[in-house]
Amino acid sequence: MRGLGSLAVFGVGYCGRALLDKARRRRVTTHAYSANTLVEEGTRLDSRQLQAVESFDRGVADGAYDAAVVTFPPEGTVAGFWEVLARKARRVVLLGTTGIYLREGGDRPVLTESTPLVPDHPRAAAEAEVAARAGVVLRLAGIYGSGRNPGRWAREGRLTYEDRQLNLVHVDDVCRAALFLTVHPNPAQILNLSDGQTHTSRDVIDLLVERAAFEHPRTPVQSTRPDGFVSNQKFLELAPGFAFQDFGKVLLALNT
Repeated sequence: MRGLGSLAVFGVGYCGRALLDKARRRRVTTHAYSANTLVEEGTRLDSRQLQAVESFDRGVADGAYDAAVVTFPPEGTVAGFWEVLARKARRVVLLGTTGIYLREGGDRPVLTESTPLVPDHPRAAAEAEVAARAGVVLRLAGIYGSGRNPGRWAREGRLTYEDRQLNLVHVDDVCRAALFLTVHPNPAQILNLSDGQTHTSRDVIDLLVERAAFEHPRTPVQSTRPDGFVSNQKFLELAPGFAFQDFGKVLLALNT
């Protein structure tokens, strides 16, 4: 695989900051763009504003970046943004969401890249355009890690004691996967990313209670929300040696 020399990151929220940090540790030359939050040497760019996109187009040479990773929600970008970005970077990776899949049928259907999408999902059009321009859409499960602690979610009542699958992926795994896809010679255009581990809200609460991390009434609740297990099999076919964080170990580490 060709090495990654330069990377432009669009959006410097939770994932964007982590991605910039990991790329810099690998001695990749980084460029950061954001509509609101700026980091050191970052550039303000609001992809919802035509004038801002036109200015970016004039100011950055075509092919300037080996790759670009877009971490912000893609809906609302002005017409032409993705076409411009495809010219500036040899590879574009858009971080999407597995929330785009329609969850129906069976107790816990397996959600793959071919699962039907939620009708009129706001992100569908942008994802389709990125894929059509030979980019990569990496649909993410729920992101956890430092600052996003499932234990805190449970203590705040955001997780209830139910047997509903939590599809999660560690932020470090997101960054490693995104960087991997920036240099892969022939990636699939749509890929799911989850840790592929079976853990429910009930499992999280049980583990934390048993390790005395916190007290919680363990009265089962019947879930009324749609369920589904996000498969990462297609991604692993591209990256067979990819090792995901062990959710149980990370959960305990975050709550000790």
